[in-house]
Amino acid sequence: MKKSLIKALFGAIGTSLVIMSSPVQAAFSWNASGGQCGVDFSCNRSATVNGTNINVSVTGLQANDINTALSTARVNVWSGLAVQASDETYGDVPEHATDANGKKESLLFSFSKAVALTQITMGWIGGYNGNADADFSLLRYTGTGSSDVIGKSYQDLTDSGSWELVGNSLYSGGYTDGSGSTANVNASGKSSSLWLVAALNGAYWSNSNYIGNDFFKLESLAATYTPPPPPGVPEPSTLALMTLSFAAFGFTRRKKRV
Repeated sequence: MKKSLIKALFGAIGTSLVIMSSPVQAAFSWNASGGQCGVDFSCNRSATVNGTNINVSVTGLQANDINTALSTARVNVWSGLAVQASDETYGDVPEHATDANGKKESLLFSFSKAVALTQITMGWIGGYNGNADADFSLLRYTGTGSSDVIGKSYQDLTDSGSWELVGNSLYSGGYTDGSGSTANVNASGKSSSLWLVAALNGAYWSNSNYIGNDFFKLESLAATYTPPPPPGVPEPSTLALMTLSFAAFGFTRRKKRV
């Protein structure tokens, strides 16, 4: 094999390793208390995240229990996003939070691009009888069809196979997967354009001791966004296959010359 071919081959391998090991990521945060979301029935106003071309909207959801249909609920901003269910009145304490006491409440975040959530921070955590708790479940949409959750139940979401339970974050004086009021989520770095943050309920957690006593106001999200390669630039996996093909081609040529 000629030295020039060897040089080109190892150059291609080196380039592929750099691309595969160093994805270009943009980290950003979204703060609910920063004027990006006002008091609205569904609070589904889009906002540009830290100057990037990523918009996010949020909708409040409620259901009587885990097997009844989800419907929209009012979202207010009091030290973070709080769902006000149809049977709750303004100023109910602690039920002016996102909670699973009575109706099962959640926040649906819709991003204009697929992102990987990394952190969720609560601006307020409450509970009954002075026992503050803020356990929640995090789900992401993985389907390719309609992503509409209205009319479906919490149980329907995971049973359909279009939604995945990414994990449960438990609060015990501080999040077990974080510290204080911030939970580190999605350790495997999964992405989606739709994320559901639900006050812990029986559809996603079987220990009843944790259900119904969780009250939080979601203040901010942190995430990463990995842009797709520019047109004409192969994906890292494709580039790796191309590199292996070049290597095999060079080895075959060398064998023929021996």
